[in-house]
Amino acid sequence: MKIFLVISAFMLMACHTMKPPAITQGLSGYVYRESGNQMPSPNRKTRKPKGLKCDLYIYQPTTLQQTVGSNPVFTSVNSKLVTIVHSDSTGYYIVKLPAGRYSVFISTDKKSFFADESDGSGTLNPAEVIADKVTARNFTLRLGAVY
Repeated sequence: MKIFLVISAFMLMACHTMKPPAITQGLSGYVYRESGNQMPSPNRKTRKPKGLKCDLYIYQPTTLQQTVGSNPVFTSVNSKLVTIVHSDSTGYYIVKLPAGRYSVFISTDKKSFFADESDGSGTLNPAEVIADKVTARNFTLRLGAVY
């Protein structure tokens, strides 16, 4: 009986420490939340952004003209949705994707979509997946932040 309990305890510990499945191609990183005063000051240390549990909506490359709403918060995205991935309580996410270019929108309520970055061609929150590589890409939700 003792052997059974010891083996069961080890199995439970092993299951508890398991990491998400490894991928060989896609995106991974963290989603952060910044709010409040972000201005640098000699009397105040810079605050580290907090991880954000949210949904990342991954679309084909999307420009401002393919959205509805007021930049950087949109109520609708009018391009093809590829997938939705969830970040954990630390903001960590990982998603397997085909090689290509994407736009990534942050959503905390499934009704609004945040994207405040763009590249030279106007693609919002761009991310590129290269064949046989996992691209590290962090995103930051900057609502209510002052710089």
